Amino acid sequence: MGVRTGRVLLGICLLAAGAGTLVPAVGPGVVGWASDAATRVQQLTGLTSTTASRLVEPGLNVVLFLPLGLLISAAFPRLRGWWVWALCTAGSLGVEIAQVVGVPGRDASLRDVATNSLGAALGVLMIRVLQARAARRERALGGVTGGR
Repeated sequence: MGVRTGRVLLGICLLAAGAGTLVPAVGPGVVGWASDAATRVQQLTGLTSTTASRLVEPGLNVVLFLPLGLLISAAFPRLRGWWVWALCTAGSLGVEIAQVVGVPGRDASLRDVATNSLGAALGVLMIRVLQARAARRERALGGVTGGR
């Protein structure tokens, strides 16, 4: 993925993450997709509703920040991985503070920061693995990148 593509995708991802975390959760259907996911997990696994919800919410937080870690790394390749992770963690903390201060219907928690940070770390690791594989492939082909 090129830097320009990474930056465009990052912008889209940031808009989606902002909408998913900073839009007030009031009214019917606003958080229905998370409840629907928990219900599906419950149906597929036979877990209780409470257990399914406790698994789904942290999982969604990881999934929300994984692409951020990956795309920030792709969009700004000179940033070290731990800086990307720290930036994502700071962003997560900022979201949680915003939820406490003024987003109706949202609950802030340190668990959310931890699971968001885990997602960002996985995204950083994922892009590093993909970049290493691409570099090995390029070296194996003698520097030929196949159509660039």
